[in-house]
Amino acid sequence: MIMTVARDPTMQPVVIYVDECEQFFSSSKKDKDGPSRFKKDLLTYKNNALNSSHRVILIGSTNRPENGDIKDFRNFFDKFLYFPYPDYSSRLILWKQYISQQIREGVMASEKMFSGLW
Repeated sequence: MIMTVARDPTMQPVVIYVDECEQFFSSSKKDKDGPSRFKKDLLTYKNNALNSSHRVILIGSTNRPENGDIKDFRNFFDKFLYFPYPDYSSRLILWKQYISQQIREGVMASEKMFSGLW
């Protein structure tokens, strides 16, 4: 159904987002009831239903790429981007900014709430 909607020219451009895509492309044969049972169908629909004239982009994300089969990832997706976790100093800066923003928003909300009482 997704590919049918994606092929419709009135619905294009279409972005299909697959979160935790390693579950679809897992290398283990144990899980017959999980998402990996759709791997063959996904590859078939992508290769046969979509072509270069369709304005469809498939985006997959995972935080555990080692759990998926690299060969299947390469067959399905055209490009790969790797975003590593931030290092300690970057995390420290992010947390300081986030905490100060939350404090500012909390102070502004309390001032707004108590300004109507006086």
